[in-house]
Amino acid sequence: MTKVRKIIAMLIGFLMAALLSSCIDTAANNSTSDSRETVNEASENPMQDIAVANEHADEFLKGFARSYPDFELLDYVIGSDENSPVELAAIAKDKQQGSSSTLFIVDANGFGQVVLASDRFAAYREADGLALKENRILLSLDVQLSDEDWEIHDFELTVTQEEEQEIAKTLYSSKETVRTK
Repeated sequence: MTKVRKIIAMLIGFLMAALLSSCIDTAANNSTSDSRETVNEASENPMQDIAVANEHADEFLKGFARSYPDFELLDYVIGSDENSPVELAAIAKDKQQGSSSTLFIVDANGFGQVVLASDRFAAYREADGLALKENRILLSLDVQLSDEDWEIHDFELTVTQEEEQEIAKTLYSSKETVRTK
């Protein structure tokens, strides 16, 4: 009977040690998780927020060719605090179709992709450029109507964030104006 008690005592000791070890690992993981959340939350130091935004923009630019091999990056603009939530806007050319109407948008939630003038061939108007004004992205495209007929379309995309059940979602709305000749 004493051998059985010794075995049970050893098993209980082993189980308690395993549970204690698990509790220590969980506490350490929670501590690490909390510190990461703090870094990602809006800080009171605007320079730190700009640095984080620039990290997202840099990450996107460095990985663009690998992540989007079917596109060629034509132009981009990096945002500042006044452009929140936009951290970067980039226009790219689809290598297969030749159209340059795909806009990539970087914000705190990640990378978004918006196709403008999706039902027609369109070319980015480099002369008009790509600009950020507050939380709006401004750019123009030459849109092909027929073999010989083109129109200039000015786009204004407004980027906002909405929190739903404590999850931030990025929303895009677009205003398109056709220039008269």
